[in-house]
Amino acid sequence: MIKGNTLTPMDENSLGDFYEMSLSDWQNSNSDELYDNFLAMKDEGKSFPIDFAWGRNALYERNALYLIYEKEDVMHLRDLLDRCFTGNIDG
Repeated sequence: MIKGNTLTPMDENSLGDFYEMSLSDWQNSNSDELYDNFLAMKDEGKSFPIDFAWGRNALYERNALYLIYEKEDVMHLRDLLDRCFTGNIDG
């Protein structure tokens, strides 16, 4: 998940909310299509592009914990992905 802007809580009892981009979903128009596309991938081997869209996931857990990547980690991941495209991967 990539965290976006934090929204201001509506009142003192609210935890607020934030925008997020989950890279675990594929493009779809609604939850029915999401499930139908899942079955098409699983049963027929079809492929659908990642859904690079911002949304609100209603993550209101006051005590939720998140793994936060450091800038150096993200840069290393970017380098690794670049090497995947060139075939220059040492395992």
